[in-house]
Amino acid sequence: MKVYVRKINSKSIKSNYKDNWKVITEHNANGKRITKQIKSFKTKEQADIFAKEHEKSIRIGRDYDFDMSLQEFYDTHIVDWAYSHYKTTRSAKSVLSMIERFVLTRVGHKQLDKISINDWEQLWRDMNTSKQLFDSSMPDKPYAYQTILNVYMICCKIFKEAQRKEKSISPTIWLSELPNKNNMSMPVKRTPYKTDEYKLLLEHLQKTNDRDYFFYQLLLSTGLRLGEALALTNNDIEFDKDKDGLVVMNINVNFSITPYESDANGFYNRIKPKSYTSIRQVFLPPKQTELFRDYLAMIDEEKNTDLESITAKVVIHKREKYYAVRLINLENDSRKTINKFQTQDQAIDFIKNKYGIDYKLATDGRKKRAIDNIVNIQKNYIKPICHCEQKSNDCTSCMRIFVKEDGLQVGFDYYREKLKRLSKELRLPTQTIHGLRHTHATALIQNPNVSIEVVSDRLGHASTDTTQNIYVTHDKEYKQDKAKVIDDIF
Repeated sequence: MKVYVRKINSKSIKSNYKDNWKVITEHNANGKRITKQIKSFKTKEQADIFAKEHEKSIRIGRDYDFDMSLQEFYDTHIVDWAYSHYKTTRSAKSVLSMIERFVLTRVGHKQLDKISINDWEQLWRDMNTSKQLFDSSMPDKPYAYQTILNVYMICCKIFKEAQRKEKSISPTIWLSELPNKNNMSMPVKRTPYKTDEYKLLLEHLQKTNDRDYFFYQLLLSTGLRLGEALALTNNDIEFDKDKDGLVVMNINVNFSITPYESDANGFYNRIKPKSYTSIRQVFLPPKQTELFRDYLAMIDEEKNTDLESITAKVVIHKREKYYAVRLINLENDSRKTINKFQTQDQAIDFIKNKYGIDYKLATDGRKKRAIDNIVNIQKNYIKPICHCEQKSNDCTSCMRIFVKEDGLQVGFDYYREKLKRLSKELRLPTQTIHGLRHTHATALIQNPNVSIEVVSDRLGHASTDTTQNIYVTHDKEYKQDKAKVIDDIF
């Protein structure tokens, strides 16, 4: 932007002065030169003083503040804009978190039009170098290219909004160059499980009487997201009969969970799902319904044994950032973390106050806990806070479906880490929880009796293009099998 002082000769009778000195600005927008008159003065000295002292805060149209920093613009405009622009609160919080984590820490103190191309490109280079430059607790490896691209796109939206509100004229973000995609280590694309692979996983869980068998079975047969499955309650389950009179189950997917917010009993708060189309109804056939009813019966039996007394050993496990006090059930070797502390002395004091025993370590020089750290604990089944109108203390509708044996919330990363461990033990390809959703979509679309529209609706996609281009993967065997039709044609 340039600021000029010009002398305007006015011969108009209505004019108060024969000679007017006025301050005008000139800038380029969308390839066009735009000039605007800001203020007029009687003398040239007055115009020069105004232009010099107020060059950074010239008014154009609405209030235009060239002294506004990126942090100030974020606080006064972007926060409200994000919650109104994005469909869900979860998406808005994710975007704001990325801005605070990567952008504001680096260039938040600078004026909007004073952030140079070098500032942006240095940010992209640092993200392409190591995560530790932004968080010392993160591993020493670069962010994925998609993460860098997402931050870039978010910044472009910020400055487009700044232009719309006339808080910025020449954003440099659009001129900065991202790291060369070809020179970056791209994330490994996960392929869905094949039929024999996910059957091997389910058979192993079933043989070992693992309660998590029902969780993985449900995700493979429904394509639910992890957050959607953890948010399920009894109120979301409906039983019906099909045309043959067999019992089937309908799952109403109305919520997801946020791992960052919990209620007083430790259950993740339920939030609206990823998008409006994610609110849907997923149907289970009779065979899968019968399996799931067995799981629900097991949960009901666990709720009725809350008066039992269990014998457990108290141990302190040292983790990377804290000391965890855990109970190990001597009957089934199940483990439960009951508290976390910064130091070992704090953990020992907690055990003394809660259970009345002196925590001791073995004296044989090995890092083993003494065998006399044994306590008897009454088993109490934990229940989530009721969100119904009656606010009952024993509301069956608000009971979560997937919980631990004592009713507590299953950790958000528990099923992820277990799937990785099982894949390694069974020598299966490394898979993610979201990969089970891909497996479900691929298995359905490869079936000639299932249309792409049915799969898209089952997954909660707004368009069949998303299902076809992202979630559907045809393996080598499938392509070879389909290629046999060439023999019949030619």
